[in-house]
Amino acid sequence: SAAQALERGLVLTFDYGYPAEELYAPWRRDGTLLCFYRHNPSSDPYARVGKQDMTAHVDFTTLIRTGESHGLETAGFITQSRFLAALGIGAGVANVAKESPEALEEYYSRRRAVQVLIDAAGLGRIRVLAQSRGFATPSLVGFADQTDA
Repeated sequence: SAAQALERGLVLTFDYGYPAEELYAPWRRDGTLLCFYRHNPSSDPYARVGKQDMTAHVDFTTLIRTGESHGLETAGFITQSRFLAALGIGAGVANVAKESPEALEEYYSRRRAVQVLIDAAGLGRIRVLAQSRGFATPSLVGFADQTDA
């Protein structure tokens, strides 16, 4: 396992999911199984058998507890949106616009890409978990604002 192989360092996990209390909430009676066919969601795993992708949300509480039982410390847990913002993704894109007028097309392209990554209704909901071993739990820049994890 990653925990056994790691003497010193970080394990970063990026995935859709929730802490157990949200994942197994009473209103989520049907679970989190999702199917996708040509980027269109479905809840029927028996439709288009072998032709659609299937996924389910990660139980981050179990992942954290399993890591801890193997000697990993939780160093951070946050949404991808806040993680990337804390790392300064917006500033990096803004710097492209300052380079030259010709760079505006590149700026708009990168800005659209960043918006996709941080959209709270889409990829921005992905959770980021950092687990560490071999050093004092670090203060990681990307995890500065963990209010919404």
